[in-house]
Amino acid sequence: MSTQPKRGRPPVLSSAERMQVILETTQQLLEQKEMDAHSMAEVAKLAGMSKRTLYDLVPSKETLISLVIERSRSRIADLLDKQINTSAEAIELLEYFCIRWADNALSVAVTNTVRLAMDERRTFPGIAAAHFEKGGEYLAAKLAVWLQQMSDKGLLVVEDPIVISEMLLAYLISHPLFSQALDHRAALSKSETVERVRQILKICRVGIAS
Repeated sequence: MSTQPKRGRPPVLSSAERMQVILETTQQLLEQKEMDAHSMAEVAKLAGMSKRTLYDLVPSKETLISLVIERSRSRIADLLDKQINTSAEAIELLEYFCIRWADNALSVAVTNTVRLAMDERRTFPGIAAAHFEKGGEYLAAKLAVWLQQMSDKGLLVVEDPIVISEMLLAYLISHPLFSQALDHRAALSKSETVERVRQILKICRVGIAS
């Protein structure tokens, strides 16, 4: 009796499953290099589908990059949905959120996305919009709301949630990111990121409520 595995057609993926494959493939490409003019064809090939199938799900490069940014962003934003009951939990989550935010925002994939946005800002203006509006600015706005909630609950001392979130966006994310994208400096080390987070929170007088 033969023990060879049966041959047949590979399983048919749903549209949602295909989209996950596309986003994973694009993320992997961005971790290796900037996406050039042939990137959609390359994504389709590496994802194991035709260009027509890819374009049926994702109509443009701008849409594709936007979806990758939203997917990455949601994983960070979801951290702020955790139930918090004490001041110690609040400050611990705040530091953890900021560190995770920086780790993601200063990754090779995001740096290459920024380079792409700068290189193709006239051809694909939506990529730059997606990076700012659906990435950093979105997370800064969500953080400001969370900080206000923690202040209202009496768990954290927060003088101005919007100023704090914008300062974190500027000095923890945007400035280091553009320095990396322009090859001006290397990425922050883990210890540098942690120290920068703590210094910003100290300067902004964010602390545990007494």
